[in-house]
Amino acid sequence: MDKKELRRRYLALRGSQPEETLQAAGEGICAEVLRLPEIERSRTIMTYVSFGGEPDTHMLIRRLTKMGKTVCAPRCDAAAGMMEAFAVSGMDSLAPGAYGILEPKPERPVPPEKIDCILVPGCVFGQNFHRIGYGKGYYDKYLPLAARAVTIGLCYELCLVKWLEAEEFDVPVDLIVTEKGVLRRNEHPVF
Repeated sequence: MDKKELRRRYLALRGSQPEETLQAAGEGICAEVLRLPEIERSRTIMTYVSFGGEPDTHMLIRRLTKMGKTVCAPRCDAAAGMMEAFAVSGMDSLAPGAYGILEPKPERPVPPEKIDCILVPGCVFGQNFHRIGYGKGYYDKYLPLAARAVTIGLCYELCLVKWLEAEEFDVPVDLIVTEKGVLRRNEHPVF
């Protein structure tokens, strides 16, 4: 099955779940994220701003800000096919941007090399730490720029598969967090 078909299948599966089920799973994912030592050690954390049934990061943005972390979020330039990170002070500092997704105002840029941790979205993740996103390649282009950052994929357990084929430009994540726990790439060698 190709990426487009897998993306379609898992978006449909996610969309078929009751809202309460996704909300409970999302709360479990957020609780797991907040317990990570990587989050505790990080000073600057980039997170996507959830939409359309993704694991909810709105609560994470509020909690991380209260913890004194510098929180930033991506702002997409659809014409260039690139994204940049900008600091946010909370949910009220976001406004609808590309694709209708909430984005930060382009006021306080955060260079990729200053980011300690990046929370990465996806439609489906593989236990080989690859992911299928929404098909625009924003994260696969951005993650190499933030090479020192720990990358954490947020994934519902129902969207976690054994293996995903990867192309040369696909960038794996370091951890995958589901409502049932954490997978770490260095603890789960892929053969």
